[in-house]
Amino acid sequence: MKELETLRTDLHKMVDEKINALVKPKFEINKWYKGGSYMICPTDLSDPNNAKGYGLSSEKWRDFHSFGMNGVNKMIEATPSEVLEALTGEAVKKEYIGNKITADWIAGNKISSKLDGEIVFRDNELGIDTETDGYYTLMRNGIWAEIIPEPKTLESFAKDFQEYSHASDDMTRTDFNSFLKANAPELIECLTNLPK
Repeated sequence: MKELETLRTDLHKMVDEKINALVKPKFEINKWYKGGSYMICPTDLSDPNNAKGYGLSSEKWRDFHSFGMNGVNKMIEATPSEVLEALTGEAVKKEYIGNKITADWIAGNKISSKLDGEIVFRDNELGIDTETDGYYTLMRNGIWAEIIPEPKTLESFAKDFQEYSHASDDMTRTDFNSFLKANAPELIECLTNLPK
């Protein structure tokens, strides 16, 4: 009877191993996977219980310094269009469009022109194909280029203040002072850089 129980246990174990091998996804480095609120690109799978990578969690960008790939059995490989859509959403949130960027992978002076064009995803990087200046990489291997915001002009401050004042029912000196306090550093920089 003991032999029968041991045989039964061994058979169950072998069947479970075979089923797990068939069902369990095979993850690869630098491929994108999605599941639940995650879209992850693993960069180190040497320890499946402590994998590393980057991606989105609940639509927020983050580096994953430790996550268990065994716990993400329901993840499947994301299509290139799904990755492009998710990363484009992140680029829009980060406000890349209409701004300049700097990154160590940009040739020359390492500063782009103003970005406007088609966002593309290729070779595990997100970039923007501008109509005038060519292609700029926004994100490569989980690292995003740094945005260089354009300095504000007096005209833009006037427009911002007009919008601010319309939002207030009774425009008072206090409102004007609070607007100035909130914008003081940028306004001082703008006034300092005025042509003489």
